[in-house]
Formats: sequence, C-alpha cells, structure tokens
Amino acid sequence: MVNRIVVPKDDFASDLRYARERSGKSYARQLWETLRLMAGPGLLSPWDYHRYRLWDDAIPWERKREFIGDNSHGWFIHRVSAPEQEPLMRDKVTAGEILRRGGIPVPRLLAVFHPKRELEGTLVLRSADQLAAFLREKVEYPFFYKPVTGNMSAGAGLALSYDRQADAMVRQGDEPLSVADFARSVEEHCSRDSPGAHRRPDQGYLFQGLETNHPAIAEICGPTLATFRIYVIADDRGPRIHCISWKIPGPESPADNFYREGNFYADVDERTGVVRRALRGAGSRLQVFDHNPNNGKTIAGFQIPCFDELCEAVLRGAALFPGSRYAGWDAAVTPRGPIVVEANYGSAFVLGQLSTGRGFLTPEFREYARRAKKLNTSRGFLWPVSWNRDESIWRLSGIAKLAKSLISRGAGAS
Repeated sequence: MVNRIVVPKDDFASDLRYARERSGKSYARQLWETLRLMAGPGLLSPWDYHRYRLWDDAIPWERKREFIGDNSHGWFIHRVSAPEQEPLMRDKVTAGEILRRGGIPVPRLLAVFHPKRELEGTLVLRSADQLAAFLREKVEYPFFYKPVTGNMSAGAGLALSYDRQADAMVRQGDEPLSVADFARSVEEHCSRDSPGAHRRPDQGYLFQGLETNHPAIAEICGPTLATFRIYVIADDRGPRIHCISWKIPGPESPADNFYREGNFYADVDERTGVVRRALRGAGSRLQVFDHNPNNGKTIAGFQIPCFDELCEAVLRGAALFPGSRYAGWDAAVTPRGPIVVEANYGSAFVLGQLSTGRGFLTPEFREYARRAKKLNTSRGFLWPVSWNRDESIWRLSGIAKLAKSLISRGAGAS
C-alpha cells in the first residue's frame, strides 16, 4: 500500500444530514446553533460545529462555547506569542540545536540538504548528486527524513533500506523510490517559493537517525515512533502543560500525523500520564475505542512510561523559547528515555480539542490568555504573522466553500 495523508473533503450538506439522523435535530436548528457559535468567543466555522459534533445535546451549551474555531488560530497566537520566536521554532534544525545545547535529548541529526546553509558539525548536502551519493554510500539505514519547515508530516518518510540492484530506497508505507528521483525531488522542493511562514521549502530537508518506541509502548503500538503532542502554555507564572494528545501510527505508516491512513490518536491525562481513550477521525467519521484498532491491544488505562521525565524534558525545552507562550511540543519515550522531537509554534487546536472532547476556552485557559497577552508587547493590529496573502485568501475562501456546498447539495437537504 501507499500511505497517504487523508484530509476529508468538506461537505456541509452531508454533515447536516448526518447530524439530523444521529440527533433528530432539524437543519434549521443546526444552522441557528452554528450561527450562534460563529458569533461566540471561539468564532467557530460551520465545519468546526460538525467536526466536534457540537450538534450533540449531551454537550452543555457553555461547553460548546469553549471550543475555538480553526480560523481563530492565527489571531490567538498573534496576541499571546512574540513573533520573533516563530522562525526559530519552525526551523527544525535551529530549534533542535537550541534544544541540544540546552541539554534536551533530541533525535540524532545525520545530514541537512541545503544549497547554501552552513552548520558546524553537521554534514550539509548541496546538490541532488551529493544527496544521491549520500543515500547510496554514506547514510546508515533506516533513517527518517522531512522538510526543515512544514506541518502535517507532509514530505516526511521513513527509509528502511537501500536496494542496490534497483538503486532505490525501500520506504515504510510507501512504494520504493529511485535514489536519483528522490534526490531530484528534494532539490526541486528546496527551490520552491514559500507558501507561508510555517512552510518554507527554501530552508531545506533534514535526515535523522531512527528512533523507536519504549518497549512498553511498542507492545501496544508497534515500533514506529508514536509522539505525544504536549500543549504548553506560558505566562508570568512560567510554562505548564495544558493537555496531552498521543499520535499513534498504524503498522504501515511512516509518520504519526493523525490524518494519515491507519493512524489514530488518544487522550492522555496530563496529571498522571494514564490514557483515557483512543479515537480515530472527526465529525461523522469519529470513532472512539478503549483499544488499539489496528491490533486489538487495550490502550485505555495504559500508564505512559517515564511520564514525569517526559513532561520535565518538554517544560525545560519550552523554557528555552520564553516568547512562545503557546506551542505544541512533539515528544516521545524511546528505549533511551524521553526525547523532544520538535517544537510546533502555535500548534493548531484541532487535535487537542478532538482528543479531550473539550474546548480550550475554559475559565483557566481564558485567565492564562489574559496574562499572556499582557506580556506580549510586540503584538499589533496587523494580519497574523503566520499568514501571507495566499493563506489569507484560502481562509476567506471558506465562505465560498460553504456557499458551493449548500447550493450543490442543499436541495437534497430540504
């Protein structure tokens, strides 16, 4: 099989029908609730209303108002975090070096592909030919590769071995790929224009030594690294953990992003490290389990090993980026102990809200946001720093997507 990222297509009319079938709630009432939440403190979109299944009357109305909409994300980060922290954290090489120098365990960096960048003590590959020679003769398989900046594990993969006869990389969850084709694709990737602050192809590609799960985790999840998305908030009282989501890859998946086929996620008690429940999908596709759906192993009630050390490593790492007052840290527990895999400046709210089943805008989170906002003297009224023109147009196009969905499918929803 070819493992791929699957982001379900928005279809508001289908969501309306599904919610009516499950709850008995009329289309008019769903639309009225959607409009109220769009005007509420979380500024939810129609897709947020269905993604979090907020049509369910088992959720009290005040709890529905605690969910933050995806399109509010940029504005929130802009208000609480210092923008100068963004390029440091989004650059996985720079952030990794800061963490390493701060004594935080991180994955081993094997090499970086970049036409011009200089990195002391790190092999830098300048061309497709150099990268191809590295893949054929120098690197130790298996290894992990990904863009220096990026999100949703796009462009990431796990190279298992080198097939010398075919001159190809054997990859987990993906078809074998010619070394020459892979090297050329990396070179082309790094020559593209930037589509936004969170995706900068010109920053290069990195290659890391393979990390695997702690034996207790591997027993229920398999060896492919399953990272914890640890949401850290910080104000004048310092950094602390808000919630923890566990991203668990399927047996053929090269990465643990929860959108990938076969992957799922879990809610972890941030105080004890005990798994509360496992989930897959969202909205009409949401499934809730007490076990690993890929192998049947019980996961609810599982105690994360080395949990205190894991949290300590993340909080120590967060303290190295004091201007980032809200971030999602990806960390894992390996046979050698906890490691911090990467920092995610202004991590999206979606995974945390889906896994916990709660919105972030609790009274405690609101108090934190007020205190963090006072510390952020560099904020302004301008467009959020993470957005450029293309991203802004994409967000505004949500209105057009809603109209198109209702026009094309609305007749069947009457």
